[in-house]
Amino acid sequence: MNNNSDNSKRSLLELLKQQRGVPFHMPGHKRGGVLSGGLSEYARALPYAIDATELPGLDNLRRPNGILREIAEKTAALYGARYAFLIPGGGSTCGILAAVTAALRGSQAEPARGAVFAVSEYCHVSVTNAARLSCAAITKLAPATDAQSGAIGGVLPETVERVLTRGSVPRAVVLTSPTYDGAVSDIAEIAELAHKHGVPLIVDAAHGAHFGLSPLLPQSAVRLGADVEIVSLHKTLPAMTGAAALLVSENSLITAQDIAEWVNVFQTTSPSYPILASIEGCVDFCRHSEAEFTEYVTRVLDLRRRLTENLRVLRLLDYSHIAFGADPGKIAVYTGRAGITGTQLLQILRGKHAIECETADETRALLMTSVCDDPQWYGVLAQALEEIDAGLTETVAAPVQLILPPGSQGREYF
Repeated sequence: MNNNSDNSKRSLLELLKQQRGVPFHMPGHKRGGVLSGGLSEYARALPYAIDATELPGLDNLRRPNGILREIAEKTAALYGARYAFLIPGGGSTCGILAAVTAALRGSQAEPARGAVFAVSEYCHVSVTNAARLSCAAITKLAPATDAQSGAIGGVLPETVERVLTRGSVPRAVVLTSPTYDGAVSDIAEIAELAHKHGVPLIVDAAHGAHFGLSPLLPQSAVRLGADVEIVSLHKTLPAMTGAAALLVSENSLITAQDIAEWVNVFQTTSPSYPILASIEGCVDFCRHSEAEFTEYVTRVLDLRRRLTENLRVLRLLDYSHIAFGADPGKIAVYTGRAGITGTQLLQILRGKHAIECETADETRALLMTSVCDDPQWYGVLAQALEEIDAGLTETVAAPVQLILPPGSQGREYF
């Protein structure tokens, strides 16, 4: 099928809207035009009309040479990468599996039996699944932790250096930065340490897709020297759920060819074009919205200052002593001395104030912000937390319990 039509002046969304002809091809909803009965409600609400397959002019995700290649190039430029692989479904999980497998095996089909790579102790389960698939072993990199709250911080450069200089040199170093709660490691120094030993650095930045889009935010990992960075565009940016990108740096020690080999192993052969269109829209927005991101971060910092000054019993978790930096947009509210659990705080915010948190556990509730927030929401949140805090009595801090993100793999991997 020829996908090389000259569509350089039109967006992918425009091309999808212009699809014509009788659709004797996938997907089976046939653009949703004749769905009836109970399905008609879905036809009105879901993007059936632009849910297409690899038709002429829409390119091919596995061998992009048209509009999908253009979107990938814009994505790479946005983050300062040499290459970007678009992932329209499967999210960062797909990207992590591909990057780690490429680091362990190159382009070889045989498992990397006995190979070792170093990884953040509380990594996403996809990292350990990559180890299983390659029959590889893991050396764990313990992050700094807060003794009082149990908050997990960043991995220190000296921790990485110890692993690099003892025993066999690992095939790769894999870090989670930022963490689920927003703690950031010193990527620049760790990349330099790893490269001195000829070891590539892979950064799971699933929660850091917005990094580098304002001077008030931490920089993207590939710009700081990481060989590969994986970002979930849907987590903190305006892209549809499942949208992600795998970024390869200019001088990556893992070749783009090897990564492409494994992306195509783990990537679906039936990509979602609505999600691809959302990636294009998201990237185009980010390319021209530095002012919007700076205004957003400024509002978040104002919110954090207000809460820090006004809360008596509840408090915001501070990562300054256990991390190189932090994402200001993650609002982690510690409840360990408030006489309630983080889960109870989540329930109060939901039931009384119609505010939904990202997650909660025994000692904290986590709220995620983004550039797409209505500025008025911050005042609503601050007022709600201040009202709740006023009705609480300070207690002895709850026993420390490490804060683990959903989908993470902790101290015992296997």
